[in-house]
Amino acid sequence: MIKLLRAFLVLALAAVPALAQISPMPGSGPGMPLWQPLFCTGGTLTVSGAIRTHVFFSSGTLTCTGFGNVVYAVVGGGGGGGGGLATPAAGGGGGAGGLLNSTSPLSSGTYTITVGTGGISASSGLSSSFGAIATASGGGGGGQGVSGNGATGGSGGGGAGAFGGAGAGGAGTAGQGNNGGSGTSTGNSAGGGGGGASGVGVNATPGATPTGGNGGACTSVTVGSFGPSNLSGGGGAGSHSTQGLGACGGGNGGTTTTSGGAGVVNSGSGGGGGGPDSNTSGGTGGSGVVAIAYTQ
Repeated sequence: MIKLLRAFLVLALAAVPALAQISPMPGSGPGMPLWQPLFCTGGTLTVSGAIRTHVFFSSGTLTCTGFGNVVYAVVGGGGGGGGGLATPAAGGGGGAGGLLNSTSPLSSGTYTITVGTGGISASSGLSSSFGAIATASGGGGGGQGVSGNGATGGSGGGGAGAFGGAGAGGAGTAGQGNNGGSGTSTGNSAGGGGGGASGVGVNATPGATPTGGNGGACTSVTVGSFGPSNLSGGGGAGSHSTQGLGACGGGNGGTTTTSGGAGVVNSGSGGGGGGPDSNTSGGTGGSGVVAIAYTQ
Protein backbone atom coordinates (compact mmCIF):
# COMPACT_ATOMS: atom_id res chain seq x y z
CA MET A 1 0.00 0.00 0.00
CA ILE A 2 2.80 2.42 0.90
CA LYS A 3 4.58 1.65 -2.39
CA LEU A 4 1.38 2.46 -4.32
CA LEU A 5 0.99 5.84 -2.53
CA ARG A 6 4.61 6.75 -3.27
CA ALA A 7 4.16 5.90 -6.95
CA PHE A 8 1.02 8.06 -7.13
CA LEU A 9 2.81 11.07 -5.55
CA VAL A 10 5.72 10.78 -7.98
CA LEU A 11 3.33 10.82 -10.95
CA ALA A 12 1.33 13.78 -9.56
CA LEU A 13 4.44 15.91 -8.95
CA ALA A 14 5.77 15.13 -12.41
CA ALA A 15 2.54 16.51 -13.93
CA VAL A 16 2.69 19.91 -12.13
CA PRO A 17 5.19 21.67 -14.49
CA ALA A 18 3.17 20.67 -17.55
CA LEU A 19 -0.07 21.92 -16.00
CA ALA A 20 1.57 25.23 -15.12
CA GLN A 21 2.27 25.82 -18.80
CA ILE A 22 -1.36 25.55 -19.89
CA SER A 23 -2.77 29.03 -20.68
CA PRO A 24 -6.45 29.96 -21.18
CA MET A 25 -5.54 32.93 -23.38
CA PRO A 26 -6.14 32.55 -27.13
CA GLY A 27 -2.93 32.20 -29.11
CA SER A 28 -0.78 31.20 -26.12
CA GLY A 29 0.91 27.85 -25.59
CA PRO A 30 3.61 26.03 -23.62
CA GLY A 31 5.94 28.44 -21.90
CA MET A 32 3.55 31.40 -22.38
CA PRO A 33 2.29 33.37 -19.32
CA LEU A 34 -1.21 32.82 -17.98
CA TRP A 35 -2.03 36.53 -18.55
CA GLN A 36 -1.42 38.79 -21.57
CA PRO A 37 -1.41 42.60 -21.40
CA LEU A 38 -3.95 44.54 -23.45
CA PHE A 39 -2.87 45.35 -27.01
CA CYS A 40 -5.20 47.13 -29.46
CA THR A 41 -5.19 48.50 -32.99
CA GLY A 42 -7.46 51.07 -34.62
CA GLY A 43 -7.98 54.81 -34.89
CA THR A 44 -5.08 57.26 -34.75
CA LEU A 45 -2.48 55.68 -32.45
CA THR A 46 0.01 57.58 -30.29
CA VAL A 47 2.55 55.68 -28.18
CA SER A 48 4.26 57.53 -25.31
CA GLY A 49 6.38 55.20 -23.20
CA ALA A 50 4.10 52.43 -21.94
CA ILE A 51 0.90 54.41 -22.71
CA ARG A 52 -1.00 53.71 -25.94
CA THR A 53 -3.70 56.18 -26.98
CA HIS A 54 -6.25 55.53 -29.76
CA VAL A 55 -8.25 58.52 -31.01
CA PHE A 56 -11.18 58.16 -33.40
CA PHE A 57 -12.06 61.31 -35.33
CA SER A 58 -14.51 59.30 -37.44
CA SER A 59 -16.22 55.94 -36.99
CA GLY A 60 -14.13 52.75 -37.03
CA THR A 61 -13.22 49.66 -35.00
CA LEU A 62 -10.91 48.94 -32.08
CA THR A 63 -9.49 45.39 -32.18
CA CYS A 64 -7.89 44.06 -28.99
CA THR A 65 -6.11 41.04 -27.55
CA GLY A 66 -5.27 40.40 -23.91
CA PHE A 67 -6.86 42.13 -20.95
CA GLY A 68 -6.50 45.47 -19.14
CA ASN A 69 -8.18 48.63 -17.95
CA VAL A 70 -8.74 51.63 -20.22
CA VAL A 71 -9.53 55.30 -19.73
CA TYR A 72 -11.93 56.73 -22.30
CA ALA A 73 -13.76 59.85 -23.41
CA VAL A 74 -16.82 59.61 -25.67
CA VAL A 75 -18.29 62.86 -27.05
CA GLY A 76 -21.48 63.12 -29.10
CA GLY A 77 -21.98 65.48 -32.04
CA GLY A 78 -23.04 69.02 -31.18
CA GLY A 79 -26.50 70.34 -32.00
CA GLY A 80 -27.09 72.88 -34.77
CA GLY A 81 -28.12 76.40 -33.81
CA GLY A 82 -31.66 77.53 -34.58
CA GLY A 83 -32.25 79.68 -37.67
CA GLY A 84 -33.86 83.11 -37.86
CA LEU A 85 -37.39 83.38 -39.25
CA ALA A 86 -39.41 86.20 -40.79
CA THR A 87 -41.32 86.77 -37.54
CA PRO A 88 -38.54 87.94 -36.84
CA ALA A 89 -37.20 85.44 -34.32
CA ALA A 90 -33.61 84.89 -33.21
CA GLY A 91 -32.34 81.30 -33.07
CA GLY A 92 -31.18 79.56 -29.93
CA GLY A 93 -27.66 78.13 -29.65
CA GLY A 94 -27.07 74.43 -30.28
CA GLY A 95 -26.46 72.20 -27.28
CA ALA A 96 -23.13 70.42 -26.84
CA GLY A 97 -22.81 66.71 -27.47
CA GLY A 98 -22.92 64.55 -24.35
CA LEU A 99 -19.57 63.84 -22.68
CA LEU A 100 -18.65 60.60 -20.88
CA ASN A 101 -15.17 60.29 -19.33
CA SER A 102 -14.50 57.17 -17.25
CA THR A 103 -12.64 53.84 -16.99
CA SER A 104 -13.55 50.28 -17.96
CA PRO A 105 -11.99 46.81 -18.10
CA LEU A 106 -11.39 45.61 -21.67
CA SER A 107 -10.69 42.12 -23.03
CA SER A 108 -9.98 40.47 -26.38
CA GLY A 109 -12.50 41.37 -29.08
CA THR A 110 -13.54 43.90 -31.69
CA TYR A 111 -15.35 47.04 -30.55
CA THR A 112 -17.37 49.25 -32.89
CA ILE A 113 -16.58 52.95 -32.49
CA THR A 114 -19.20 55.43 -33.68
CA VAL A 115 -18.40 59.15 -33.93
CA GLY A 116 -21.54 61.27 -34.21
CA THR A 117 -21.82 64.10 -36.72
CA GLY A 118 -22.95 67.58 -35.74
CA GLY A 119 -26.49 68.67 -36.47
CA ILE A 120 -27.29 71.15 -39.24
CA SER A 121 -29.43 74.24 -38.58
CA ALA A 122 -31.99 73.52 -35.81
CA SER A 123 -31.19 69.79 -35.87
CA SER A 124 -29.75 67.68 -33.08
CA GLY A 125 -26.33 66.04 -33.31
CA LEU A 126 -25.88 62.27 -33.50
CA SER A 127 -24.70 59.99 -30.70
CA SER A 128 -21.15 58.62 -30.34
CA SER A 129 -20.36 55.24 -28.80
CA PHE A 130 -17.56 52.92 -27.64
CA GLY A 131 -18.96 49.42 -28.28
CA ALA A 132 -21.57 48.61 -25.64
CA ILE A 133 -19.45 50.33 -22.97
CA ALA A 134 -20.55 53.96 -23.38
CA THR A 135 -22.93 56.00 -25.55
CA ALA A 136 -22.94 59.81 -25.46
CA SER A 137 -26.06 61.50 -26.84
CA GLY A 138 -25.90 64.17 -29.52
CA GLY A 139 -26.53 67.77 -28.52
CA GLY A 140 -30.01 69.24 -28.87
CA GLY A 141 -30.75 71.58 -31.77
CA GLY A 142 -31.45 75.25 -31.03
CA GLY A 143 -35.03 76.50 -31.15
CA GLN A 144 -36.38 78.70 -33.93
CA GLY A 145 -39.58 80.64 -34.56
CA VAL A 146 -42.16 81.96 -32.10
CA SER A 147 -42.06 79.88 -28.89
CA GLY A 148 -39.45 77.62 -30.52
CA ASN A 149 -38.06 75.41 -27.76
CA GLY A 150 -34.57 73.98 -27.79
CA ALA A 151 -34.38 70.22 -28.27
CA THR A 152 -33.28 67.79 -25.58
CA GLY A 153 -29.92 66.04 -25.97
CA GLY A 154 -26.56 65.42 -24.34
CA SER A 155 -26.84 69.12 -23.55
CA GLY A 156 -30.06 70.91 -24.45
CA GLY A 157 -30.43 73.47 -27.22
CA GLY A 158 -31.23 77.09 -26.38
CA GLY A 159 -34.75 78.46 -26.88
CA ALA A 160 -35.58 80.94 -29.65
CA GLY A 161 -36.40 84.58 -28.92
CA ALA A 162 -39.44 86.29 -30.48
CA PHE A 163 -41.75 89.09 -29.41
CA GLY A 164 -44.69 87.52 -27.58
CA GLY A 165 -43.31 83.96 -27.58
CA ALA A 166 -40.03 82.94 -25.94
CA GLY A 167 -38.72 79.44 -26.43
CA ALA A 168 -37.52 77.39 -23.46
CA GLY A 169 -34.16 75.70 -23.30
CA GLY A 170 -34.03 71.96 -23.93
CA ALA A 171 -33.09 69.52 -21.17
CA GLY A 172 -29.64 67.96 -20.98
CA THR A 173 -28.96 64.30 -20.17
CA ALA A 174 -27.98 63.61 -16.57
CA GLY A 175 -24.29 62.79 -16.28
CA GLN A 176 -23.55 64.01 -19.83
CA GLY A 177 -24.46 67.70 -20.07
CA ASN A 178 -26.72 70.57 -19.05
CA ASN A 179 -29.87 72.45 -20.03
CA GLY A 180 -30.08 75.18 -22.65
CA GLY A 181 -31.06 78.79 -21.84
CA SER A 182 -34.35 80.49 -22.72
CA GLY A 183 -35.00 83.25 -25.26
CA THR A 184 -36.71 86.63 -24.88
CA SER A 185 -40.41 87.35 -25.33
CA THR A 186 -40.38 91.16 -24.95
CA GLY A 187 -38.64 93.93 -26.87
CA ASN A 188 -36.41 92.91 -29.75
CA SER A 189 -35.54 89.23 -30.08
CA ALA A 190 -32.60 87.21 -28.73
CA GLY A 191 -32.23 83.46 -28.21
CA GLY A 192 -30.87 81.44 -25.30
CA GLY A 193 -27.45 79.77 -25.31
CA GLY A 194 -27.01 76.03 -25.78
CA GLY A 195 -26.05 73.94 -22.77
CA GLY A 196 -22.47 72.71 -22.28
CA ALA A 197 -20.80 69.80 -20.51
CA SER A 198 -19.94 71.90 -17.43
CA GLY A 199 -22.61 74.60 -17.42
CA VAL A 200 -26.13 75.55 -18.44
CA GLY A 201 -26.79 77.78 -21.43
CA VAL A 202 -27.26 81.44 -20.48
CA ASN A 203 -30.72 83.01 -20.78
CA ALA A 204 -31.09 85.90 -23.22
CA THR A 205 -31.21 89.45 -21.81
CA PRO A 206 -34.35 91.27 -23.06
CA GLY A 207 -34.75 94.91 -24.05
CA ALA A 208 -34.54 97.28 -26.98
CA THR A 209 -30.94 96.11 -27.52
CA PRO A 210 -31.09 92.51 -26.27
CA THR A 211 -28.16 90.16 -25.76
CA GLY A 212 -28.23 86.55 -26.88
CA GLY A 213 -27.32 83.94 -24.30
CA ASN A 214 -23.78 82.57 -24.22
CA GLY A 215 -23.15 78.85 -24.59
CA GLY A 216 -22.70 76.69 -21.48
CA ALA A 217 -19.14 75.95 -20.35
CA CYS A 218 -17.11 73.08 -21.77
CA THR A 219 -14.95 70.49 -19.94
CA SER A 220 -11.20 69.99 -20.27
CA VAL A 221 -10.39 66.31 -20.84
CA THR A 222 -7.12 64.36 -20.96
CA VAL A 223 -7.02 60.72 -22.07
CA GLY A 224 -3.45 59.43 -22.41
CA SER A 225 -1.73 61.58 -25.06
CA PHE A 226 -5.07 63.11 -26.13
CA GLY A 227 -5.52 66.49 -24.49
CA PRO A 228 -5.92 68.46 -22.49
CA SER A 229 -8.77 69.24 -24.91
CA ASN A 230 -11.73 71.54 -24.32
CA LEU A 231 -14.79 69.56 -25.35
CA SER A 232 -18.58 69.95 -25.48
CA GLY A 233 -19.07 73.71 -25.24
CA GLY A 234 -22.51 75.19 -25.93
CA GLY A 235 -23.32 77.35 -28.95
CA GLY A 236 -24.09 81.08 -28.59
CA ALA A 237 -27.49 82.48 -29.51
CA GLY A 238 -28.59 84.88 -32.20
CA SER A 239 -29.78 88.40 -31.33
CA HIS A 240 -31.19 91.59 -32.80
CA SER A 241 -28.27 93.46 -31.20
CA THR A 242 -25.51 91.61 -29.32
CA GLN A 243 -25.02 87.95 -30.15
CA GLY A 244 -24.26 85.24 -27.64
CA LEU A 245 -20.77 83.73 -27.67
CA GLY A 246 -20.03 80.05 -28.05
CA ALA A 247 -17.99 78.29 -25.36
CA CYS A 248 -14.74 76.46 -26.16
CA GLY A 249 -15.29 75.83 -29.85
CA GLY A 250 -19.03 76.46 -29.87
CA GLY A 251 -20.25 78.70 -32.70
CA ASN A 252 -21.08 82.35 -31.99
CA GLY A 253 -24.60 83.58 -32.60
CA GLY A 254 -25.52 85.80 -35.52
CA THR A 255 -26.78 89.41 -35.37
CA THR A 256 -29.66 90.92 -37.34
CA THR A 257 -29.01 89.47 -40.81
CA THR A 258 -26.07 87.13 -40.15
CA SER A 259 -26.14 83.36 -39.60
CA GLY A 260 -24.70 81.49 -36.64
CA GLY A 261 -21.16 80.14 -36.63
CA ALA A 262 -20.26 76.46 -36.79
CA GLY A 263 -18.92 74.43 -33.88
CA VAL A 264 -15.32 73.19 -34.11
CA VAL A 265 -14.92 69.78 -35.75
CA ASN A 266 -14.33 66.88 -33.29
CA SER A 267 -15.11 69.04 -30.27
CA GLY A 268 -18.78 68.09 -29.82
CA SER A 269 -19.61 71.80 -29.46
CA GLY A 270 -22.90 73.39 -30.50
CA GLY A 271 -23.51 75.70 -33.46
CA GLY A 272 -24.51 79.34 -33.04
CA GLY A 273 -28.08 80.58 -33.48
CA GLY A 274 -28.98 82.75 -36.46
CA GLY A 275 -29.95 86.42 -36.24
CA PRO A 276 -33.64 87.45 -36.54
CA ASP A 277 -34.00 87.43 -40.30
CA SER A 278 -35.70 84.97 -42.66
CA ASN A 279 -32.45 84.41 -44.56
CA THR A 280 -30.28 83.38 -41.63
CA SER A 281 -29.56 79.83 -40.54
CA GLY A 282 -28.06 78.24 -37.47
CA GLY A 283 -24.46 77.06 -37.48
CA THR A 284 -23.69 73.34 -37.78
CA GLY A 285 -22.61 71.61 -34.58
CA GLY A 286 -19.11 70.17 -34.25
CA SER A 287 -18.69 66.43 -34.74
CA GLY A 288 -17.84 64.23 -31.77
CA VAL A 289 -14.72 62.24 -30.90
CA VAL A 290 -13.76 59.03 -29.05
CA ALA A 291 -10.41 58.60 -27.24
CA ILE A 292 -9.18 55.44 -25.47
CA ALA A 293 -5.89 54.94 -23.59
CA TYR A 294 -4.23 52.20 -21.53
CA THR A 295 -0.86 51.15 -20.16
CA GLN A 296 0.71 48.14 -21.78
